[in-house]
Amino acid sequence: MSSIASRTFARSALRSSIRGSRKAPVSSARLAPQQSFLRPHIQQYTPKQQSVRAFSASMQSKSAMAAPAPAAEFDKEIVDMAKYAHSFKVESDLAIDTARFVFLDTLGCGLEALRFPQCTKLLGPVVPGTVVPNGTRVPGTPYVLDPILGAFNIGAAIRWLDFNDCWLAAEWGHPSDNLGAILSVADWANRTNKNGGKVANGKIFTVKDVLEAMVKAHEIQGCMALENSFNKVGLDHVVLVKVASTGVVAQMLGLSEGQTRDAISQAWVDGQSMRTYRHSPNTMSRKSWAAGDACQRAVDIVMKVQKGEGGMATVLTAPTWGFYDVNFHGKRFDFQRPYGTYVMENVLFKVSYPAEFHSQTAVEAAQRLNKKLAAMGKTAEDIEDVTNRTHEACIRIIDKQFKAMDNYADRDHCVQYMVATMFAFNRLEASDYPDDSEAAQSPLVESLRKRIKCVEDPQFTKDYHDPEKRTISNALTVRLKDGTTLEEEVVEAPLGHRLRREEAKPHILAKFQRHLEPHFAKDQVKKIVDLGNDPATLYKMPVDEYVDLYVKEKILWICLVETQMKAAHGFSAPSTSLLRFLRCQLEAQNSRCSVIAICLFKTPLQRQRRSFTTPARIYLTPRSQIDCSTNHDRCAPATRGLSTTCALREGFWRSLRNSPQKTGQNRLRQGDLPALPGFVDDAGLGGRVIKPGNELRLRCTEFDEHGNVTLVNGEFRKSELIQKYSLLPRDLRKIDSSVLPHILVRPSAILINLLHLRCLIKHNRVLVFDVYGSTDSYAQSSFMYDLEGKLRQKQSSAAAITDGKLPYEFRALEAVLISATAGLESEYEGVREPVVRVLRELEEDIDRDKLRHLLIYSKRLGTFEQKARLVRQAIDDILEADDDLAAMYLTEKAQGKEREEDNHEEVELLLESYLRVADEVVQVSSSLVSSIRNTEEIVRAILDANRNSLMLLDLKFTIGTLGITVGMFIAALYGMNLENFIEETNFGFFGVTAFSTALSILACYYGLRKLRKIQRLSMWGEGASSGKRNQVGQGRGGRGSWRDLDSPPGMGGEGDGRGRPLGEAVGAIKQADRMKAWNQMYQTLGKMQRDPSALPPVLKR
Repeated sequence: MSSIASRTFARSALRSSIRGSRKAPVSSARLAPQQSFLRPHIQQYTPKQQSVRAFSASMQSKSAMAAPAPAAEFDKEIVDMAKYAHSFKVESDLAIDTARFVFLDTLGCGLEALRFPQCTKLLGPVVPGTVVPNGTRVPGTPYVLDPILGAFNIGAAIRWLDFNDCWLAAEWGHPSDNLGAILSVADWANRTNKNGGKVANGKIFTVKDVLEAMVKAHEIQGCMALENSFNKVGLDHVVLVKVASTGVVAQMLGLSEGQTRDAISQAWVDGQSMRTYRHSPNTMSRKSWAAGDACQRAVDIVMKVQKGEGGMATVLTAPTWGFYDVNFHGKRFDFQRPYGTYVMENVLFKVSYPAEFHSQTAVEAAQRLNKKLAAMGKTAEDIEDVTNRTHEACIRIIDKQFKAMDNYADRDHCVQYMVATMFAFNRLEASDYPDDSEAAQSPLVESLRKRIKCVEDPQFTKDYHDPEKRTISNALTVRLKDGTTLEEEVVEAPLGHRLRREEAKPHILAKFQRHLEPHFAKDQVKKIVDLGNDPATLYKMPVDEYVDLYVKEKILWICLVETQMKAAHGFSAPSTSLLRFLRCQLEAQNSRCSVIAICLFKTPLQRQRRSFTTPARIYLTPRSQIDCSTNHDRCAPATRGLSTTCALREGFWRSLRNSPQKTGQNRLRQGDLPALPGFVDDAGLGGRVIKPGNELRLRCTEFDEHGNVTLVNGEFRKSELIQKYSLLPRDLRKIDSSVLPHILVRPSAILINLLHLRCLIKHNRVLVFDVYGSTDSYAQSSFMYDLEGKLRQKQSSAAAITDGKLPYEFRALEAVLISATAGLESEYEGVREPVVRVLRELEEDIDRDKLRHLLIYSKRLGTFEQKARLVRQAIDDILEADDDLAAMYLTEKAQGKEREEDNHEEVELLLESYLRVADEVVQVSSSLVSSIRNTEEIVRAILDANRNSLMLLDLKFTIGTLGITVGMFIAALYGMNLENFIEETNFGFFGVTAFSTALSILACYYGLRKLRKIQRLSMWGEGASSGKRNQVGQGRGGRGSWRDLDSPPGMGGEGDGRGRPLGEAVGAIKQADRMKAWNQMYQTLGKMQRDPSALPPVLKR
């Protein structure tokens, strides 16, 4: 380097250093890397060239290598995080005890999220069926994943419902999101080390270790959030989840403090999530899995650093390219307090409502005001407007008074929507956020939402940021339409706040137990809850053994139907008692499977079946579409796995009218032949098997008058049922029958046996009998869910009749009819598709395998048609009995009212509606059976025509052979070499040959002419017997498609090589007969003109 260049470089470096010192006082950590490089030159710099010569000499030296620059020092913020993660000992009993409650609450929130398919569709391995050796187990699922993907799965489930803990400061967030990374790594490390691995130096992590890691992750994320607002620069708070998880996981896996600094620097340089997916107009579900993505990235970064990847010392402070200059508007982080246990000790629990935490106190205030309104005899419809005095963070995040509620994410982050829902329905649940929920579709909620105004209170904002208070205050003032203004309701701290921690603990445990119950048996739930309440045992338990309490070797995914919960239903998720029933149903099939994932479809992805009398809807999937393709290695062979995803399907009747023409696709092969079911089979009898004749007990599930499941799999003796419900023995025999459907009306009950359903309906109770050996659990579960929804409709029997709504017994009856008719439609679609496919392929070609398929499918379709006819007959029989229809009004009977025999319009209309559906199913199935019969007849006719063609060909060959034989006879005589006059001439040979040939031709012509005379109709590929085969240019012997037999005359063009079809041939014969009659008539008239004496006597006069 030249001396001028060296001097210029040194001066510019000095000016940059002086300019930086004048600009602002910068910490030593920030200047350390620059000083380490410039110090020897800055100290020696003078106007003389001494320092330049020294610098230049070192650069120009050809014999010596330049000395490497000293390593830069890491940013102080990163150093402090790494030091805290490695050196701090958690000794606070309060922090550890609080972490225990956070740990239990967070796992429960993750299990609750498994009820939502929008969450479960994102879970599992990238390649379906992948099982990682010694991998991370995801609670509530069968998945065994690598720790990176496991962190995403656990983290996404935890955050999905926005129901886990919360931390509110300059930046808000949910520190328990870090459990996704911590639990994933700890579980994987334990399983690997117990099998000979050396992860984390062979350490076996206990639950106590996980709780300590949670304290540290909470502290890093919370202390960073105290004074630093990432949302103000457009970044999402999950950046803190990534950083905190990276530091803690690095320490857990045994990385050195220096490697931990490298990992944390990599987390800061990693692309940070923008907050746009939490705000209009881009609000979407990514906000629910963003924390899982942050956990995944954190573990991935640590794994890379563990393999030797380095870090960036000044990733935060580097001029121009550092985090501060690029993402934080040049501002440095501020810290209110050193790292310790402050955040865990003061963390906020979401106990009461699954709502964004800034709205918790507002919703609680609305619930209190609801009680005042009820005491005044007022409802939400009487509210004119509401004023919400709140804090600045609430207004900035969830104030969406006039913004349209486009999706789930909009609603669970709108304080007006949540308060309006509480006012309208006196509840706020996770099921109130989907698009098809009752609250989302309520005009009252939408109208009231736009009349709730948020106003900032500076004192509330100050208390929100006060380290000693950190309250989340909201105050509601309600003004009624009559001008009355209710006293303002102020709630400063929600249940779950530090100030109300002891009050919240029982509710936290109750919430945890509530989230466990849908997934596990009572004994298992009690075991987990008791363990959570025993800190001494819990802390010593290895993490992998604790996680095993939440998973099993197999899991049954039930794609439950979700009804459209309108005003009549009052809920949009199955009750706990119903979920227990479903669990019992599955455990009866496979005792080893005790984990049930309930997936509630919120969008109509399947064919939908709409009720005729209520706004309820259920979604069903044909059995032919249900498989275990995504979890085939984990589905029990004795059970039916149900997929969690279903393709979009057209309506039932539309699919019949517009069936796609798919020729050449999905052709049948010989190996595709299904097993031929017997008379008692799953397709024919809805999945039932013959029941032993000596069965004297019946098991049933009981619903009370409010639609609650009060008894699951209760066992009754038949004599008890007969006595209790005034039945006859033959009634139970018909109900217990596995073949014939029945609807029986008794003085105090309605007994129903339709397909897979056995029910006894009272005026205030429904008994659903278990079908012995049933494998049709999907249809049974769907029916139970819809039945619960209908029975929960709130209305008195008198009001029901007056308003045109259905009383209790008719709602139960309708649920049965919906399930039965929907089952018929579903089964028909499953049978129809293969039949139509075989019929189409038979049009192209006829072979033995296709005919065999057609025979088997014809038998299955015939069995289905008979079953549909029996269902239709059962409904039709009850409609013909006026006395039975009048006797079905059980509620009125219980009230002492009597009806005339002809006064039964409501139930008659109900039954007529579903009779029409059953009749349509019978009609379309009969039509399909007729198509099969017609096809069989056509195939038989084609085969007969082919056989006749072969016979005709054989006759022609025989005639030709006869002609040749005649000619050869003459030749044989000539060849006997006897002396005769023919030998004396030179033309004898030629004469005999010509004579033999002519004689052969004459014999063939005579035989063929006789054959043509005895032909009544043309054979395949031949013209009519009139001999005009070629009058339209048709070739002889041309073979066409058998479908042309039905084509009208004139459809074939010239030269198409086809004989005239059967109908055309018959028409030609009739035309010839008419022409013959006309000719005879003309001949007679001509004769009479020539000879008047031939006229009849009448004409002569």
